[in-house]
Amino acid sequence: MRTFCFLAAVFLVGGVGVCAAGGEDWEPIAADFSNVRGLNYIASYAPSDVAMWRFYDREQIDRELGMIRGLGCNSVRVWLAWVVFDAEGEQFVGKFADFLSLCEKHRITVMPILWDSCFGDPRASYDDVKDWVANPGTERVADPGFRPQGDRYVRAVVEAGRKSPSLLVWDVMNEPSGPKIHDWLAHYCRLVKSVDPEHPVTIGWAHASGNEASADWVDVMSYHPYGIFPKNRQVWTDTARDVSQRHGGKPILVTEAGGPGFGQRYEECIEFFEAERIGFYLFEAMVGTNRFRNITGFCYPDGSIRELAPVRAFQELARRQGVEALADYPVRPGDLPYPIAGAKEVTDLVLNWDSKELTAENYVEREGLLRWTMISLAWGGALKDHIEEVQALKKKADAAQQAGDMEGLREVMSKLAGIAAGLLVKYEFVEANVAR
Repeated sequence: MRTFCFLAAVFLVGGVGVCAAGGEDWEPIAADFSNVRGLNYIASYAPSDVAMWRFYDREQIDRELGMIRGLGCNSVRVWLAWVVFDAEGEQFVGKFADFLSLCEKHRITVMPILWDSCFGDPRASYDDVKDWVANPGTERVADPGFRPQGDRYVRAVVEAGRKSPSLLVWDVMNEPSGPKIHDWLAHYCRLVKSVDPEHPVTIGWAHASGNEASADWVDVMSYHPYGIFPKNRQVWTDTARDVSQRHGGKPILVTEAGGPGFGQRYEECIEFFEAERIGFYLFEAMVGTNRFRNITGFCYPDGSIRELAPVRAFQELARRQGVEALADYPVRPGDLPYPIAGAKEVTDLVLNWDSKELTAENYVEREGLLRWTMISLAWGGALKDHIEEVQALKKKADAAQQAGDMEGLREVMSKLAGIAAGLLVKYEFVEANVAR
């Protein structure tokens, strides 16, 4: 296996090759990336990737990177924006270079994301600063005439970043989808490597199986094992490893996971990835202004934190991996819009649904956890034969809720919970002794 590192010093620690980004006080990153303790980073002031770079706030980003470092984080994954480059040119490149310098200051490595398919917008613009948009948009991806503009952007960004000691891996595209996407990905993987042959490239696939298509173009395989239950993480991790083994044993890396607002607790993710010896980037560092703020995020921009348990878990992992992480953060009370529920609590709720009273006051919370249970089952391949039934029942539940019909709502939600409970047991999302 090739070991990738820039200004690399290669060491042997317990027989494992590792590489440092440069400088004695940088934490060495293992050749298989297994000690990457990363966070996805979207500046707290930015509702979108476009807004982060259009309104680049150096002082705020500097403060937030300091908070992130105090968590024991050694890497951030950050979205770039072609539309800002298109409008600003070298000014955007300068902002990106400055961001890398700030990461260097805090001894944090970086995975820049060049392109992004979320959320399928046809043509993103410089004015898309209020909500997340695709980069550069499905129409441009499918248009061969756009390619020269895209190439100029990628060349400029990669050239600006390739010499930074903070740079770790290039993520060519986040959660790719849409027409002509494979041609697009192959082209930009090759282009990035032609400009920067020293650093590895990856593609941030939503599903681990996506790595099959790009296995020959990337150096690292990455995936996003969302879902409440340990099986969600295990199935996609096993899939990624299987693809890797059939394509030369390339490293695997989790580039998104975690969503306490829908039941995937950060501390449960950390425990799993440490046991599996897989590096990770949890989603996300900041509780900011974007559409994800009510379900994800460690730190508020004022330096306080949302919850103590995930921060402790992150810091304890850092200490077990030989890094001091002792920063203290005040917990902001009363500002937690989601229930503190992980796999155990969700399992108990779903398997014992009828013994727990459903009221108008707790409906939103319980409906949300049941909905995410269904999504987790779907991601684990267990819902395929029940999708139409679940969708029909959900429509009935919505109608009953709007009509204020609590008895009708309880009846329909009980049926949905029964389906979910049966599938959790049948497909072994929960252990048999728990189900009993």
